[in-house]
Amino acid sequence: MPEAAADRYQASWSPRRYLEQYYSSETTGDDVANARFVVAQLRKLSAPPREALEVGCGPTLHHAFSLAPFVERITLADYLPSNLEEARRWVDQDPRAFDWDLCMTGTLAAELDIDQSVASTLLPERQRLLRARVRDYTAVDMLRDPPLSEPRTFDLVASYYCLEALGLDRDGWRDCMRRLAELVAPGGALLLGAMRDATIYRVFEHEYPVTRVNERDFAALLPELGFEDSSIRVEVAAVPEFADEGFDSVCCVFAVKPA
Repeated sequence: MPEAAADRYQASWSPRRYLEQYYSSETTGDDVANARFVVAQLRKLSAPPREALEVGCGPTLHHAFSLAPFVERITLADYLPSNLEEARRWVDQDPRAFDWDLCMTGTLAAELDIDQSVASTLLPERQRLLRARVRDYTAVDMLRDPPLSEPRTFDLVASYYCLEALGLDRDGWRDCMRRLAELVAPGGALLLGAMRDATIYRVFEHEYPVTRVNERDFAALLPELGFEDSSIRVEVAAVPEFADEGFDSVCCVFAVKPA
């Protein structure tokens, strides 16, 4: 992470305030879109992925929540130790953990296309599954080659609202996308969520820069990074509820590498 961006996050970032800003109310449009997109794309895979890596997970768990039924093992990776600690609290059932029940219930309802009342009855079992699937936590720096402490690849790599949130120029964002692609094993899959055409996003009084990207950028870049043209899916979801936070739509992205 560039020094200026690292300093900004280290100085002002609060995992709990971020969760309060974005995940304390009903499930939002981007989470509904991503949950449905993940299930639709992963069901198409001929061979289920064994190991998943979520890059830039932040303090969140709802994306890993959607991955849990499809994989055997999930590694959560983030630049900030405080984000990983926040996620670990929930997995370890620490009483200080953020309450994910509302968000996860809405996510499950979106995945299965069922009422939230029905989803709430299924929630405890999915949460047990998620806790069983999250097996590791690791530091990641997407400006470093390799970004993980040990060079590794994974059957499934997911990343949401991460690379564009570093606030890099276009070349810097492309370099980060290259590093992310290199984490995907041959025959493996990539899942992305990105703020669309945003230049900033806000967490209460703090403002963070964003690299402006959209669906055309992903469609053009992913084949260059070694993903099969025919596998690439990019969907746009409107999220007008976040217009005051700096973005009003997101991209949901999926691609597969040849084996």
